[in-house]
Amino acid sequence: MRKKLLILLIVSAALAVTLTGCGKKALKVSGIISEILNKEGIKKSSVVSVGDYKKFKRNFSEIVFREDEFDRYIEENFGKYGELSDELVSEEFGFDSLEEFYEAKKEEYLNHLEIEQILEARDETINYLISIAEFELDDEEVANYSKQFVYSEQNYSLLFGYDSFDEYLKEERGMSEEAFLQECIENGTRELKKVLIIGAVSYKENLEEGIDTSDDMRFQDLENNFYDFFFE
Repeated sequence: MRKKLLILLIVSAALAVTLTGCGKKALKVSGIISEILNKEGIKKSSVVSVGDYKKFKRNFSEIVFREDEFDRYIEENFGKYGELSDELVSEEFGFDSLEEFYEAKKEEYLNHLEIEQILEARDETINYLISIAEFELDDEEVANYSKQFVYSEQNYSLLFGYDSFDEYLKEERGMSEEAFLQECIENGTRELKKVLIIGAVSYKENLEEGIDTSDDMRFQDLENNFYDFFFE
C-alpha cells in the first residue's frame, strides 16, 4: 500500500508541477543559504520572483487576559478531574494550594496565547509571501516534501488500529485515496515553497549571519531570523 501510494504521489506531483511551473530564470542563492537549502533536500526547485516583499510588516496586539476564556481553558484541560480543590491540585500536580495552581495556569495560559499569536503571524506572513512570489518546482522534490504528510497519516492509521489505510481514510478523514493524495501534494507544495521563499528573502537581506550550517537547527535558526525581519 505504501509503495502504491508513493508511486501515485510522484505521478500526481509531476502533473501538478507541469501546470504551475513558470519556466522563467531562477533567482540565484549561494553560500550558507545554498548549503542550507541543499540540506533541506532542495537542489532543483527555485524562486523566480520574490515580489514586493518589503512592504509587508506584521504588528502584534497586546495580549488581554479574559476570565471567561481562561475558565474555558481550565475546563478543557482539567475538567476530567472534576471539581478542583487544594487537596486535588496538591495530589495530582504538586501545588500547595488551589490559588497557587490558578496563578501558575494563568501564566501558562498567557504564554499559550502568545505562542498562538506568533504562529498565526508566521502563517499569515508566509502565506502572503508565497502568494506574491513565483516558483519553478521540481516534481520529485514536491513528491519528497509531500511524503511526510503521507507517512504521518499512515502512522495515525496504525495508532488507531486500522488494518487498511483505505478504511482509515474513509472512517477518520471521510475522503478517498485520490483526495488524500491531492491534499498531501498541496501541503507538500506549500512546505517546499515556504522553505524556498525563506531562503530567497534571507539571501537578499543577509539574514544568515551567525548561523552554523553544521547545526541540526540551522534551518530553524534561519527561519527565526526571517520572521524577525517581518515582525515589528
